[in-house]
Amino acid sequence: MRIPVKHAQSIHFSIGSKIGLSFLAVVLIGTVISTVVGIRLVGNTVLRQAQNKVKHDLASAWMVYDHKLGEIQRVVSLSSQRFFINGALNSNRYTSAEEELERVRVKYQLDL
Repeated sequence: MRIPVKHAQSIHFSIGSKIGLSFLAVVLIGTVISTVVGIRLVGNTVLRQAQNKVKHDLASAWMVYDHKLGEIQRVVSLSSQRFFINGALNSNRYTSAEEELERVRVKYQLDL
């Protein structure tokens, strides 16, 4: 007894269909590659811009901090050289020195 064997039928495409499918494959592959490259470029650009902004903001903050620190140093230096405070401390008049230093603290908006 012989069993009939079914052969797979091959699908035949016309030249136009083959060209169309080839074009579609090229477009899809190009789209995927362009999308991946575009996403990476945009991501890297956004990250680089964010890092530059943080660096700029930190530099600005340091400038403000250094300026304020310089002001405080000048106030403390000038206050320590005032004859009134030196005289009060040398003659054990701590209350008058404390009052004068409190006025300086309030005037220059110091914490301590």
